[in-house]
Amino acid sequence: MGNIIHCEPLSQDIYSTLSNEIAILKQQGHQPSFATILVGNNAPSLIYIKKKFAVAETLGIKSSLHHYEEASTTELIEIIKKLNNNPAIHGIFVQLPLPSNINSVEIINHINPKKDVDGLTATNLGNLILEKNQGTILDVNKGMVPCTPLGCMHILGSIVKDFSTKKAVVLGRSTLVGIPMWNLLLNNDCTVSLAHSLTENVPQMCKEADILVVAIGRPKFINENYIKKGAIVLDVGISRILENGKTKIVGDVDLDSVVDNVSYITTVPKGVGLLTVATLMSNIVKACMLHTSS
Repeated sequence: MGNIIHCEPLSQDIYSTLSNEIAILKQQGHQPSFATILVGNNAPSLIYIKKKFAVAETLGIKSSLHHYEEASTTELIEIIKKLNNNPAIHGIFVQLPLPSNINSVEIINHINPKKDVDGLTATNLGNLILEKNQGTILDVNKGMVPCTPLGCMHILGSIVKDFSTKKAVVLGRSTLVGIPMWNLLLNNDCTVSLAHSLTENVPQMCKEADILVVAIGRPKFINENYIKKGAIVLDVGISRILENGKTKIVGDVDLDSVVDNVSYITTVPKGVGLLTVATLMSNIVKACMLHTSS
């Protein structure tokens, strides 16, 4: 049977490092802080915000919520400008998805890249492509990296010693996960392919992967037909389905179908999501460190 990757200890290792860094920052008169912008009342978004605020409070990171029932692109840009100019705010996080009337790309690109704790501005994504950013947690000489891919690299780094010997496949081409994940693996000398909904022969492609990262938002879509024996599988997807009359949270991978064939695999829940929150906190602390060093 494959080894389940226990992500809780990995996230706690990050929090331990952050606690030490936060203590030093506070001794210097700085408390890491971030602002979250939310438009509407998307239920999963509200749950995620509550989770990250609870973690922030435990670590001693100050958080604030700017919640609007409705807003326009212009209004949100003005809010972001004020937060950019506020020296007490080190990180700005826009909760996605935004309503369809709002231009998400334009909104995100108005965030100061040093305060872009989601790592999604053109500047930070550009640095990732130019290999200025290898996905190192708390390295202030590197830019911000999108949290979920950074969390995935932290997981893989606990298992893989030499990425140059590995072939990886990333399923999904979102700016939030798939594309930066592809770049991070490539920057670490992995041989990487990226597949999406129009890619031909996806099962065969996946069967050649030593590392498979799945982020497609299709519950239990990946089964044994997609898995190379002995592969490492990271399941980024999260969906709610009705099973036996009860709501159940599942990932993109049918765990029961593949677990006997893999060497390592993450679960949903209690998997990659734990590292997403942890790496968001690390980006916030990094943003505070950037502020103090400027």
